[in-house]
Amino acid sequence: MEETVSYEIERYLNVRSASSPSFSPDGQHIAFVSNITGVPLPWVVSARGGWPQPISLATERTGQVAFAPSGNSIVFDRDQGGNEHWQILLSDDEGHDVRSYTDDPAVSHQFGQWSPTGSGFSYAANLRERRRFDVYVQALSDPEPKLVYAGDESSHPAAWTPDGRHLIVQEGEQPENTDLYLVELQSLERVHLTPYTGEAAYYPFGFSTDGRMLYLRTDQDQEFLGLAVLHLDNLILRYLVSFEWDIEDAAMAPSRRRVAYSKNVDGASQVTVRDLPSGDEYRISELPLGVVSGLSWAPHGRSFVFALNSALATSDVWTFEIRHRRLRQVTHSPRVGLGPEALVKPEVVRFSGHDGLEIPALMYLPHGAQPDADNAAIVQVHGGPAAQTRPIFDPILQYFANRGYVVLATNVRGSTGYGRTYTHLDDGRKRMDSVADLEAANSWLRSSGWAHPRRIAVMGPSYGGFMVLSALTTYPDSWAAGVNERGVADFIMHLERTEPQGRRPREIEYGTIEEDGDFLRSISPIHHVEKIRVPMFVIHGANDPRVSVSVADSLVAQLREYNIPVEYLLFENEGHGLVRLANRLRAYPAISEFLDQQVKAIP
Repeated sequence: MEETVSYEIERYLNVRSASSPSFSPDGQHIAFVSNITGVPLPWVVSARGGWPQPISLATERTGQVAFAPSGNSIVFDRDQGGNEHWQILLSDDEGHDVRSYTDDPAVSHQFGQWSPTGSGFSYAANLRERRRFDVYVQALSDPEPKLVYAGDESSHPAAWTPDGRHLIVQEGEQPENTDLYLVELQSLERVHLTPYTGEAAYYPFGFSTDGRMLYLRTDQDQEFLGLAVLHLDNLILRYLVSFEWDIEDAAMAPSRRRVAYSKNVDGASQVTVRDLPSGDEYRISELPLGVVSGLSWAPHGRSFVFALNSALATSDVWTFEIRHRRLRQVTHSPRVGLGPEALVKPEVVRFSGHDGLEIPALMYLPHGAQPDADNAAIVQVHGGPAAQTRPIFDPILQYFANRGYVVLATNVRGSTGYGRTYTHLDDGRKRMDSVADLEAANSWLRSSGWAHPRRIAVMGPSYGGFMVLSALTTYPDSWAAGVNERGVADFIMHLERTEPQGRRPREIEYGTIEEDGDFLRSISPIHHVEKIRVPMFVIHGANDPRVSVSVADSLVAQLREYNIPVEYLLFENEGHGLVRLANRLRAYPAISEFLDQQVKAIP
């Protein structure tokens, strides 16, 4: 391998980001979330760029932020110690007048949308029952919220009608199988808009000028999410755009004549503007490789904003001006001197799964890397399981590539982005088929010459932690080490101790204790710890609402009982994942040292 410039991991971890953009009513400013202080917080910047101003400098994180459609009010949320019990706050655009609209630390409040006039907003909360979310409307003039929808499953506000008299509510325990209801906000009468008997997802994003047609993303009767229009008078659904890839985001212009949408092509985003009357389209071809989120239009309709998380940079806020087709980067998050030589462009590769199924992955090759060179390698597996590894800025994977590791970030069966059928290939009793895909990834690295057979580690967070543990217990001779971040080691304990609102979605994916308990016990890695033959590194947050810290404690106790080397880092002020920079600066250098000792040093 040719000589490369080596960077310390602290430099990668100190790269900041910006996301969740929202235009001000006059289109002159953009609110966004940035971790520039080390914790994600709300900020405001000129739409032309410049130095941002903080709305809050609290010590707890913000997840999203949104300007009101009139005035200078901004809504944002905040949780405590990563517990995901989000509270909704309101501020002016300079942060002078911050006040809470919800203040129940036992309840999670999820902001929906501002009403068309800005006189109030919608949100979902698990106030009535901890196991499911209902929909509320909060008028700014009334201290008490109004419960407008309580269904049999969790529900969330999806869109307001243009006149503000109705709300579209999305109901369903899993994002890939939902229903839509039209709720009249005075009488609370509801109309079922999607009486479809099969499995389908529906994501509304706008109405026609007369309010008689609803525009949405859906995969009804097809494999991938497309753009469609639903006629509200007869509930006939008609597709406008469909591809062999998902349309992952869409936003309606204020004129209701244009739509900006983002297509997920093998993990990377492509953004297109569509003229609705003519069907003409323009794709932004100069967009850097990465992932787009948070598409929304300026109130004047001349431009739209989005966050772009670029594989070779970081997440920043961008705008696109329609008339001159001009792409502008608005925020420039600090990159602490990381130049092109410090980063590698991930390439899409595919390998055969255990049964011949084609498995996609992103491969990070160190600069100058060659096959048959005794390379150390890391197989990374994402959480979810309904998620996708995509070409975003990943400081950890980039650092390991800079350190000389070949990194294979897999999208094993069960991942999203490759069609509904692929996503369901790991359901229920097929769970271990996805673990076999990790063994296939290991085998491909060895047979292709990209990795030394004894120098391959496996690493993953959350459900990916289950995959790590299962790979180590099912194929113990294939791996040199494992890194388990907040992983599921015991499905029974996981279902019993996850927060109530998360249990039903997980039961749909994994099965129930009552009906599937024996199977879930049989595949839970904690019952097979004695099969692990390599050192492990375990990380967990004490406030994790999804995977209880007791799962990690039990796993570590078992590993130590069987004299399996394990390093364990527990963070008292974190939840499901490490958000605080100080904690990341403690955890990932330790992981790096661990892998260097346990993987690279193997002769």
